[in-house]
Amino acid sequence: MRRFKKEKKSKNYIVLLSVVSILIIIGIVVYNLQSIIFKFLYESNNCIAKQVYSLNKNNIKFNNNVDKMFSEKTDEYINKYKNNIITYEELKEYISKFEEYKDYNSKLEEIKKEKEKYEQAEQYVEQKNYKEALPIYIELNDNNYDDLTENITETKNKLKQTVLEQVNQFKQENNYSNAEKVMEEVKNFYCEDKEFLDLLSEVQQLKQSQEDTEKEKQEIEQIKSAIKVTKIWVSTPNSAGGVDLYINWKNLSDKIIKYAYFTVIPYNSVNDIVNCTIRHYSRFNAQDEGPYSKDQGTKGTEYYWENAWYNYSIKSVKLESVRIIYMDGTSLDIPKKYIDYIK
Repeated sequence: MRRFKKEKKSKNYIVLLSVVSILIIIGIVVYNLQSIIFKFLYESNNCIAKQVYSLNKNNIKFNNNVDKMFSEKTDEYINKYKNNIITYEELKEYISKFEEYKDYNSKLEEIKKEKEKYEQAEQYVEQKNYKEALPIYIELNDNNYDDLTENITETKNKLKQTVLEQVNQFKQENNYSNAEKVMEEVKNFYCEDKEFLDLLSEVQQLKQSQEDTEKEKQEIEQIKSAIKVTKIWVSTPNSAGGVDLYINWKNLSDKIIKYAYFTVIPYNSVNDIVNCTIRHYSRFNAQDEGPYSKDQGTKGTEYYWENAWYNYSIKSVKLESVRIIYMDGTSLDIPKKYIDYIK
């Protein structure tokens, strides 16, 4: 009994599935048939075509088929217009035949604007303004202009040639900022162009080097106009080996110096760095407290740092760095590589 019921249920399911499949097929055939009938009546100029359309226009499948039919008819004329075979008025007149079924007004306006863009791009090319023409051509790339692909390639090559000529001229003038600028403006068109990208990288490196050099010049000028160290020396070691440090310097800037810090290193008679035998350091940070206005500082032996080191072998000192704190809260650091500019 159980086996019999199971087989009956299975057979019923198969029958039901077959019926549903047949209905689906019939539905598809009917909807396609309606589209075929409409197409036949329309192409025969039969007035019944309007009735068939009215009865089925809310059916998605029917609508899709009709849209496809009209697209096939209109696309040919649209392409003719885009490629200057027919005028806009001729295109409009032809498409007006379908107005009872589809509204093509917005599409016509869109097509007209596209054509105007294309013509604008052609004018830019005539004016050798390839930078403006190329993005328009690329934007219209999928819009069925017969010579568009060729125009894109040709315009891209001409733009690159123009830019490279400009870059070479700017390089000769050491104007790397403008060279980089003209390349950056069109870089997106040459993302896979190794020659272009290599040149851009070279220009950017030259620009960075130029900027670093200019920055260094400005830093040196600032340092040279900030302070002048006229003399630095040490005393003869006392009985305990204590050595006094003397620094003569002057404020050259218009800003008032609050503190001046001098980092100094001692040397023996064979020019080796030596340490303080008691405190065990070599570098001594000499602080000079202001305020010091312009042309003020220390001179002679009126100001010194007593027993900066303890070491009988100290014969000379060298200034390693300087840090200046101004009364306005700003500061200036003078590293070792710039020390010679303040001597």
